[in-house]
Amino acid sequence: MKKMLKLESKAGLIICCSGPSGVGKDTLITGLRERLPHLKHSISLTTREPRHGEVPGVDYHFCEKSEFEEMIAAGEIIEYDIFCDHYYGTRASVIRESVANGQDLILDITVAGSLRLKELIPEAILIFILPPSEEALIERLNSRRTESAEVIKKRVAKARSEVAEARNFDYLLINDRLKDAVSALEAIFIAERLRSKHYNISQIDEDLEV
Repeated sequence: MKKMLKLESKAGLIICCSGPSGVGKDTLITGLRERLPHLKHSISLTTREPRHGEVPGVDYHFCEKSEFEEMIAAGEIIEYDIFCDHYYGTRASVIRESVANGQDLILDITVAGSLRLKELIPEAILIFILPPSEEALIERLNSRRTESAEVIKKRVAKARSEVAEARNFDYLLINDRLKDAVSALEAIFIAERLRSKHYNISQIDEDLEV
């Protein structure tokens, strides 16, 4: 009899992408999912108004502030953050369903949200997306033309404090050249998917063909 290794995945990966607003997280995730179509994207919930061109259920799930607070009280929100008096968060059911189904899940959430999720789910993989420079970040925020100068100023100030948390993440990725950044994100996914801790490993006997 020939001894063979049997690998069974324990659960799907939970990958959290965070970083300053305007760093390009959505674009990176879109590029990664084009290469890895099976990867599920968790769409965040927010109480802010949709920006021009945003599609409900695609870019965000939009809801009223009172509804979001009711979900927090009911334990239906696993992580959330507040910026400019608006909530951003993730439904607990999205995480539960992915774990139960062994589905690999990628989330685009705030820095505070990622750190909170890591406390609740230590197996979560945290990736901090950095801009090539602060000047590049400001240019990207201005080019969106969706927010006032005052809001952009607040986002830049928040970005400076968020970068200080980068050391608490598992990976750092600079989004300078998009194609290279997507390739780096894919490499992280592949490396994590191959780690032995994500599998139950057992031996089975197999007849040898003569």
